[in-house]
Formats: sequence, structure tokens, C-alpha cells
Amino acid sequence: MAYLAPTYDHASCLGRNESDEKRKRRLITKDTSFSVQAYVTNCKSALYAKDSDKKPLKTFDAFREALQRYPIYTWTAASSALVETLAYINALRVLLA
Repeated sequence: MAYLAPTYDHASCLGRNESDEKRKRRLITKDTSFSVQAYVTNCKSALYAKDSDKKPLKTFDAFREALQRYPIYTWTAASSALVETLAYINALRVLLA
């Protein structure tokens, strides 16, 4: 069994700097460039693939990089938790629409 460690909003990629009103608008918008998906697709982590890189990895790229570097069995719970969280966000979007 694997567990995710308690964490906080690294690099604000989960929108902790956004107002509740703005987060709600992102959940219900029809504007694909303002959606939650657009937000998380474009958010950057504080992680770099190489020391020489000038830009940090995007959050999903950092997750993919971790999957490549470490055995998949240690990430099964993490990827499941991510999928469950995304499903929850989608359900909220539907409820708030």
C-alpha cells in the first residue's frame, strides 16, 4: 500500500492565490481558455528536469517525470488519487453549473 504525504499548495498550482469567486467561475465557465483544465494544464511546478533548465516543469510534466524516474508501483496510489481528485473537480463543476 502507498500513501501520499501531507502537502501544501506547491507553487500555487492549485489556485490558493485565487479568490473563491474566481475559482467558482473557473468551475462553471464555458470558456475553454479560462477553465480548470486550462489552469492546471498551464500551471508550473517548482521542479526542473535538469539543473541547466531555465524554466520549471509544468505540473503534469513533473508528475510524468517522476513516473519515469521511479518504479510505477510506488506511484499507483498517487496517480489514483490524482484521477479521483480530477473526477471530484468535474463533479463540482457539474453541480455548480
